[in-house]
Amino acid sequence: ELRTPIHSLLGCLEVAEEAPDLTEHTRGLLRTINRCTQHLQSLAEDITLAYTPDQRMEPETHSICVDTLVQSALELTRAATKSHHVELYIQCPGQLFSADPRQIAQVLVNLISNACKHTPSEGRIRIETRTVANVVQIDVHDGGPGISEHVQSRIFDRFASFDNPGSQARAGLGLGLFIAKRFATLNGGDLLLLHSASTGSTFRLTLPAGRNETSPLG
Repeated sequence: ELRTPIHSLLGCLEVAEEAPDLTEHTRGLLRTINRCTQHLQSLAEDITLAYTPDQRMEPETHSICVDTLVQSALELTRAATKSHHVELYIQCPGQLFSADPRQIAQVLVNLISNACKHTPSEGRIRIETRTVANVVQIDVHDGGPGISEHVQSRIFDRFASFDNPGSQARAGLGLGLFIAKRFATLNGGDLLLLHSASTGSTFRLTLPAGRNETSPLG
């Protein structure tokens, strides 16, 4: 049910992008819509796989520049950050790490989207990266009310969906963090809830530092 309309959207976008009289601004908008639709297509596939936990989602590993990947994730979450009126603080030096760019972009999209949901209007979201002992660390910190202690131990469980007191965010299906954690471990890293208090929560994505190879994200 999800795949059919997404495939139709991609087909229509392909036709629209070939129109000869488009302005460069319109072409840019169509490219953004195309990328977001492809992301939806990937989400639909990953949700299907989440129902079959024994089936592996093998990563296609490349060496990626962390700031390029963060910018790609921010583009996919631009509507969320604008609608929630949150301020972004980004500190991302150009480290390289080895991973599947599509899978890790989805991890970051999930973390940034969740941070937007839980951070009050005019609040701040911080994204910071560093390399420690050949491990790249990417921290996403929100300005929300924190996560209840009884929830923290189950936050990465499949179908773990919770309404957090003090947050305006609606509970989802409970697949986002489950899939994100799975992608992190498949790529040789991990996803952790590093800290949670009344001033906000910090999730840390860790990945092995990469070599200087060509990245599909440029």
